[in-house]
Amino acid sequence: MKKEGKVKKNNWFKQFMIFLLVIVVAVSLGLIIFYFTQDGEKVEKNQTKVQVNATESFTVEITQKKYKSSTTINAVFDKEALSIPENGITVRTSGKDKITTYKFDANASTGDYKAGSYSLVFETNAKDKASQRLEVEVVIADGSAEHPLFLASAQQLQSIGSEESTLYGANKNYEITQDIDLSKLNVEGENNSWSPIANFSGTLNGNGKTISNLYIDANDLEDEQTDLGLFANLTSSARVYNVKFEDATILSSTKSVNAGVVAGQTSGTIERVELKNNIKVEVGTLTKGENDADVYSLNASVKVGAIAGVLKRNGSFTSIDRVAVPSNVKVLVASSAEANSYVGGIVGLNQNGTIMNSYSQNLVDVKGTNVYAGGIVGKVETLRELVSATQAVTTQQKANVINSYTTAVVKSNQSKETGRIGGVVAVNKNLGVWKANNGENRVYATTLEDGAVKSAVESAGVNADKIGYKITNLIVPYKFDPSAAESEQILYENRYV
Repeated sequence: MKKEGKVKKNNWFKQFMIFLLVIVVAVSLGLIIFYFTQDGEKVEKNQTKVQVNATESFTVEITQKKYKSSTTINAVFDKEALSIPENGITVRTSGKDKITTYKFDANASTGDYKAGSYSLVFETNAKDKASQRLEVEVVIADGSAEHPLFLASAQQLQSIGSEESTLYGANKNYEITQDIDLSKLNVEGENNSWSPIANFSGTLNGNGKTISNLYIDANDLEDEQTDLGLFANLTSSARVYNVKFEDATILSSTKSVNAGVVAGQTSGTIERVELKNNIKVEVGTLTKGENDADVYSLNASVKVGAIAGVLKRNGSFTSIDRVAVPSNVKVLVASSAEANSYVGGIVGLNQNGTIMNSYSQNLVDVKGTNVYAGGIVGKVETLRELVSATQAVTTQQKANVINSYTTAVVKSNQSKETGRIGGVVAVNKNLGVWKANNGENRVYATTLEDGAVKSAVESAGVNADKIGYKITNLIVPYKFDPSAAESEQILYENRYV
């Protein structure tokens, strides 16, 4: 009986050992199978979408983590839209990783740009299923309305209208994709003044991005360059919108110029523009000479505003809409010219254009003689010659300021006989409509060109807060009927202390 029990015990032990061996073998086989089918290699791309302008290049990095030498990668793409230049594929290793960089040219070899959205696929034979097909969307732009060119650098912005570039034409459409710092163009010891973009007739969509460190010194430009701003001038088809500017400086000590941060002159559309941080437009200087006499560096007529120097209708509706000019913006002008100069918190001279839904809170400080300055605009006038001779002059064709306000500080060292300043406008000639958002037509603090005065500011119960030639918060609303006779209108004069 004892021997029989011992045999049974040994059988049980043998069976357990066999079972354990089977488990070990099964696990080992599983690990071996897993090793050969799932080797741990992962293949990844560094981006999912690329935006590139026609004729320009971009790169895509493919990283093989814990790479296997047996893994192959094949790039599949539209060869009419993209091409890989000679030596366009480079490889480097980092630890157990292998990084392959692919360089692609967009339409470099074809004159017919292939704008649009294309699929760039990297196919691999990696064991990991997610690593077998990697797709990158490539958007190629040609400057058309459907595919505006991408602006991501100061160099690209500088290329607009350049003679060296056939792609970046002044008639193309553009879209800013990231904030642009123009100081990155600066070279130590060289002239770093921005050269304004001339005759722009396309569109610039700022996408809410910021252009910073615009710097222009007219003395560093060609003599004939007298329109100062990011753009020298905007044509009637141009549109600049949804963009911000900060830390901009425009200077001119001796030239007769039209100056504004966005444009020297505009006949197009400017909308949704905001000025931020330190902005200064300074034209002419005043210093003291012998016997404490005033010495002006400028003896010329100028038109200067924070946004644009001149707003002028040219065949179609011309407007500045939804612009913001805060208190940290300075517009400074000093001129002793016999000809009139016009200076405004937003625009210097408005000829048959419309300013609407905008505000200014900035400093407008003028010195000299014959300088006319207003919190929004220096002079507003409707010119018959800017409208077809066969047409009646409609409200839209007149010079208008609609649903806008100012709390700008307007200062001057002039006497009333040598120049005028206004809380909103200094000179009003053949005004179209001033309209508030409630639909009523209104006149804001205005001085007629001929000096005709029907009432004083105080009669409207407004505290003008006047100290010397400084005027703040001077906005005088009054119902205005443009069809009534001039003698029936009530306009307001900025009165001097």
